[in-house]
Amino acid sequence: MTGALDVLRDEHRRILEVFDRFEQRSAASEVLPPEYLDELLAFVHIFIDANHHGKEERALFRATEAHPWLNGFALLLNEQHEEGRGLVRAVVCARERGQSGLAELRTFVAYLREHIARENEAVFVSIEQALDDLSGSDLAARFAEIEREVIERWKIAEPDEEHRSIADLRRWDALLVRV
Repeated sequence: MTGALDVLRDEHRRILEVFDRFEQRSAASEVLPPEYLDELLAFVHIFIDANHHGKEERALFRATEAHPWLNGFALLLNEQHEEGRGLVRAVVCARERGQSGLAELRTFVAYLREHIARENEAVFVSIEQALDDLSGSDLAARFAEIEREVIERWKIAEPDEEHRSIADLRRWDALLVRV
């Protein structure tokens, strides 16, 4: 079962890496280029919400339905995903009002860091204990399907990147530059 959840853990590492770079940049300057913020919000919408949360909501949580004691995790995480979406809407609204949105973005980043820690340290461990290897391979296949759907829908891969994972697309390179 571990293989399927390792996909989500790897995505968590990529998210945290992008957040680390954001925090470095925003600590160095209160004004960040609008293009950088646009790309960071695209990462949040595409990589985090459509892809990562999509895998959890459309595949992982459904795989846990046969285990009623895991349903509480699914409900809690769904609520947290919605709360995170609300925080992202606050960033977008602030930017639409001509503000930087940095304070709202910092709030979202802190919130998602806690959410990721909870998933890694408690939720995924419990799910791994409950689901068997067959469920894990079905889940891994579903994750790959969802990832391909996201890449195609958002048209974020270059032609030579068709076999790369979404986390490794060049689209995110600018977000990973060290300051």
